[in-house]
Amino acid sequence: MSELQENEMVLSRAYSLDLISAKDYAIQTANIAKLNAMESTNSVARLLGIGEPFEPSINEQWSRILAQSKKTIANLPPLSSKKVLFCPVWGATTAIATKAIELILSHSLRLRGVDTKVVSCHKSLPACLIDPMGNHSLKPHRDYQNPSNLATTCRFCVRSMERLYGSSMVPILKMGDYDDKSAIASVVKIVNQLSPTEYSNFEYDGVSVGQHALASSFRVTGRGTLLESEYHHWVHKHQLIGAICVQRAAKKIFEYHKPDSIALTHGIYVDHGTIAETARSMDIPVTVFVRPYRKDTVMFSHGDTYHRALIDEPVSIWNGIDLSAEKQETLSNYVESRRTGVLDSITYHPNPIECKREMFDSLGIASEKPIVTLFTNVLWDAQIYHACNAFPNMLEWLFETVEYFANRPEIQLVVRVHPAEVKARIKSQQPVMNELTSRFTVLPKNVVVIPPDSDISSYDLAEASTTCLVFGTKMGLEIALRRIPVIVAGESFVRGKGFTYDASTAKEYFSLLDDIPQIPRLSDSQFALAKKYAYHFYFRRQIDFGLFEEGSGRWGRFTFTDLSKLLVGSNKNLDTICSRLISREEIVVD
Repeated sequence: MSELQENEMVLSRAYSLDLISAKDYAIQTANIAKLNAMESTNSVARLLGIGEPFEPSINEQWSRILAQSKKTIANLPPLSSKKVLFCPVWGATTAIATKAIELILSHSLRLRGVDTKVVSCHKSLPACLIDPMGNHSLKPHRDYQNPSNLATTCRFCVRSMERLYGSSMVPILKMGDYDDKSAIASVVKIVNQLSPTEYSNFEYDGVSVGQHALASSFRVTGRGTLLESEYHHWVHKHQLIGAICVQRAAKKIFEYHKPDSIALTHGIYVDHGTIAETARSMDIPVTVFVRPYRKDTVMFSHGDTYHRALIDEPVSIWNGIDLSAEKQETLSNYVESRRTGVLDSITYHPNPIECKREMFDSLGIASEKPIVTLFTNVLWDAQIYHACNAFPNMLEWLFETVEYFANRPEIQLVVRVHPAEVKARIKSQQPVMNELTSRFTVLPKNVVVIPPDSDISSYDLAEASTTCLVFGTKMGLEIALRRIPVIVAGESFVRGKGFTYDASTAKEYFSLLDDIPQIPRLSDSQFALAKKYAYHFYFRRQIDFGLFEEGSGRWGRFTFTDLSKLLVGSNKNLDTICSRLISREEIVVD
């Protein structure tokens, strides 16, 4: 690839990641010939004024670490019989902290003698979560749009993966090397025999590829339900083709290399979800890691995505915690910080409106009448992975709840739409407010909706409520920590912990609503359980890493310059993580 082509790729990628505006992109595209002397992402970044002062990217930081670790690499311990496959799949991901965590974990295990390798797509997939066109081996739809100039995404992804792993001690396994060249054509032939109504429930070789494809389609389209449109059917079809290709390649890789376990992020969607289920179908243990709430932490779950694992987690893991005064203070300080998110990796309300009087006045809420607040979650986000207990989906829950309170005018229902609908990187294309106005020509007089872009504090709103209602949002825990009763209608992970009111059927749910406003605040014993679980979730499961500072500059920063800092004894929490990745013990710290 020429220097000019390389610069075009980097510029396009910067635009696709929203690092530059459309105007800047147009200007710099016009001047692209002047960039042919540039050699890296940061060369373009300097020209565009991105990341001033100069900040090396994660790829460049890792290249420097490897270059300064020649002695450590030369003295690697011999390989043991233990084999762990990491499955990043992509090299091009905007989740930079996740990429950093994966690099640290895979190399730390190799430094402990574990035979570690990484599985990479390497332009083998015809569709993936990042791009429904994947390697562009299939025909695009006329409505398909990708700001990264067609196949640029794959080139960037492969280049990134090779820079991170290609010359290091953790080898790359390319998925395309483990399936025949006619694989895509044969998979397309299978899917062409299906109707769109059959995509979601389609299984291939015992793996629910249709469900993973549907979840990815939700994310790609930014919706919680797909439209009956040609384009949405095309997206779903491509994701299904991609999922089957992933399953075929993953199975062959696992059969050939016979890993003792696999480790991967998310554990959901067409790439990681399909790989995880394929491993489980072959009785290969799976560990899923994610970047959680608190800055510079990592969280693990064995066997499944944390969306499911936390719900099924045995209460015995946490209900015996002795919450010392010091731990209670640590928890209290962190929970209070959640109002602005100053200690978190993601925040939606850095400057929340916290005046209750101002809140009541702006919403037209009467302070003398009981308030019940319903907290939505983003419709597209991992929805397929929740077994919706009391209702088929979140929208049906929302609609039926509004209809119920229309007949209880003495209670005010406030619907707090999740701010991630408009404030997250992926903007929702199925706004809850639009769904409500489509269902109700006029909302009941006692129902108020707070839009996602409002800075009204969700915490003040919860504190002003008699009872709060949740479906899948994580807000349920923070509400309970304010001793406000929480009714759970879906698979929020606080379900079954002993401090919420859980409905398994619609009848149970409405029976609970009938008791409002008589449902009491959390008792001392319920509140004690809520605090124990909160400490477990925020500080035992979310493990301080100390090796990567996510909030440092645009890209984040590794806190070490040599791989020797990952050796046994250098980092207590890293030692715990590595040993329990192998032993399969719960990965928590005290």
